[in-house]
Amino acid sequence: MKSSVIEIIALGSELLRGEVSDSTAALISERLTRMGLAPSYHTTVRDEERAIKEAMLQALSRASVVILIGGLGPTFDDITRETVASFLSLPLVDLPHVKDGIRRYFKKVNRKLLPSCLGVARIPKASRIIRNRIGFAPGFIVQTGGRYILALPGVPLEAVTMFDEEVRPALAKLGMAKSYAKSLLFKVAGLSETELLDKVKSVFDTCDLRFDCGIYPKYGEVHFRVSLRAPAKKGQLSSFKRLGKAIESRLGPFLFSREDIPLEEAVGRSLRKQRKTIAVAESCTGGLVGKRFTDIPQASDYFLGGVVAYSNKSKERILSVPREVIRREGAVSKTVAGIMANSVRRVFGADIGAAITGIAGPTGGSSRKPVGTVWIAISTKAKTITKKFLFPNERSIVRQKASQALLDLIRRQLLR
Repeated sequence: MKSSVIEIIALGSELLRGEVSDSTAALISERLTRMGLAPSYHTTVRDEERAIKEAMLQALSRASVVILIGGLGPTFDDITRETVASFLSLPLVDLPHVKDGIRRYFKKVNRKLLPSCLGVARIPKASRIIRNRIGFAPGFIVQTGGRYILALPGVPLEAVTMFDEEVRPALAKLGMAKSYAKSLLFKVAGLSETELLDKVKSVFDTCDLRFDCGIYPKYGEVHFRVSLRAPAKKGQLSSFKRLGKAIESRLGPFLFSREDIPLEEAVGRSLRKQRKTIAVAESCTGGLVGKRFTDIPQASDYFLGGVVAYSNKSKERILSVPREVIRREGAVSKTVAGIMANSVRRVFGADIGAAITGIAGPTGGSSRKPVGTVWIAISTKAKTITKKFLFPNERSIVRQKASQALLDLIRRQLLR
């Protein structure tokens, strides 16, 4: 297939009403981009047959592959199968082997199988099933006039697993994926995208390789990918490897990984390598740092535990923060953060104690300590380090950025 124009159509009235964020489409787009197939269009439509058909008609006029996301479940507003079949003038066919798989799924998870759930085993005739190993509703691929319609569920984990296991190979088989001889990833914390580019731009000034670059800012970190276009000429792979080393050198301590892993996993690897343990005391983040640590398998090798000391009383009783210190300096202060870190280290017998206290908002701020003020601290037997941040934003973002700042400070201390 010569054309590689891709359009994603996200189905769901709840998406248009703003009740649910479209994280699934973003995850699929990210995976497509890694294949060199960044989608050209994103469309969101309500759960209504006419709207979906109009979106598909427009998409097929400009894209070679149309990916529908959502509407494959067993409820009344899940109408993707029926709408695609009607649009293509194809009958829906029952697939007994898919029904058998659905029965096995419900038996495995010990849930009652309702008749409506078996309805997801009906797909447009001539379609190929996209297996769903995580849930029970399959997707499908159907060809029409030299173009392809793919249907995936709206549940993020199900959709990305199906994409990785079946859709990616199918697109590659169609000859759509751009071929890259090599790809380099740099995950950075503590720099904005413009600061990152400023550090590495001189590396590319004398580089004569044919490559593509992508920069993706996240909360508190930036991902930078450089991909060498294929076919690679003799000696180019070695030059590309040297380019990666040069970029790594420019990024220095801001670089936390060359692999596609989250910051908390990078920190965990450093802790395990150095055979050190950590415990955390959290206030404004409400256990988010502990959650991020324990999202990683075998985190018990280094993460001993945590305390969510949200109220002043809990800070006093559990973490031995003197009441007079809180009265004099406030719960969000350098001194309180330091005491919290030192106390949680001693309570758990950890090598490192880490603490975070702040004002996540939307209330509680003042002219002296506005919403977004955060103090973090790290304690070892040798010393206690504290640092102040200001993240002027809405509550969830303040908490995310605060957890990121603490993890990055831990990472930097482990580098020393």
